[in-house]
Amino acid sequence: MFVTRVYKCEECGYVCNQSSTLKAHMRIYSGEMYKCEECGFACNQSSDLKKHMRIHTEQRLYKCEVCGRAF
Repeated sequence: MFVTRVYKCEECGYVCNQSSTLKAHMRIYSGEMYKCEECGFACNQSSDLKKHMRIHTEQRLYKCEVCGRAF
């Protein structure tokens, strides 16, 4: 039988199943955030900031085969 461990935030009751997810969530309370230098957008995971930066670099990874619009 496989048992999934549950991690719970003592501050707000947020529940997740990975310790890394809880650690990222806890950055909300510690003030340890990743911030965009161009617009001030803030997030608690570096991967989210990396995705956000595509807005400023106009990097379009997906292109529609029908209309040619890129996203």
